[in-house]
Amino acid sequence: MRDQYAGDITDFLKFFYIRSVVPPRSKLGVAWYYIPTHDGRLDGRHTEYLAEEQWSLLDGNLHSELATLGDTRSVAALQRLKIWRPQTCFHDEPVEYRTMRASWSSSMVTRLKSCDVVFADPDNGLSREGIINRKSATPSEISDLAHSGRSVILIRFPSRDGTHLEQLQRYHSVLAAYTPITVRTCVILSNSTGRRFPRIRWFTLINPSDEMRVSIRHFATQLASLHDASAVVSEAV
Repeated sequence: MRDQYAGDITDFLKFFYIRSVVPPRSKLGVAWYYIPTHDGRLDGRHTEYLAEEQWSLLDGNLHSELATLGDTRSVAALQRLKIWRPQTCFHDEPVEYRTMRASWSSSMVTRLKSCDVVFADPDNGLSREGIINRKSATPSEISDLAHSGRSVILIRFPSRDGTHLEQLQRYHSVLAAYTPITVRTCVILSNSTGRRFPRIRWFTLINPSDEMRVSIRHFATQLASLHDASAVVSEAV
């Protein structure tokens, strides 16, 4: 997660997912996988949804709180919004490089130890085994976060490496030990020039409870009710 992304359409989707799926009595932990530098890309500029009423109808409090960010968009500003349940725990130490990654990972796991559900938010989702990248969570980090059956939420941006179904099957096979369930979302937005563009985001829950499974399907139904939006729930076989 980078400051430049704070408050964009992806943030609305992931926070709406968290608010919809995590049980009210559960303590939430957020592992930002924070990278404080700008990556030079235009990613994070899509805040057009703030001017569209349908998003406000979906979650009015979340919509209005994200609108208050204005030009103060940052991870620190997100943490100050009134969208989090009491006692939410954040790990916002900048992600370390290879030589310091183990100690950083240990610090993250320790910081979120008391949480019942953890949301992990690296830029590029889950890395392949043996690959250490600041923009990705490693399989061992996710394993540590999911220790003792704890539920963990992961975000994924599908690539062009095969069809989406092929990618989903490979992804679920990697996470098979945790009985993953994924919601594949797509929303189509219009920018200031009228150009329309899709935004595809997948949200995967590992170690889901029965209650959370029901909530996931409700989330998908709500999102799919919007104009130019879809949400498909897929469980590992």
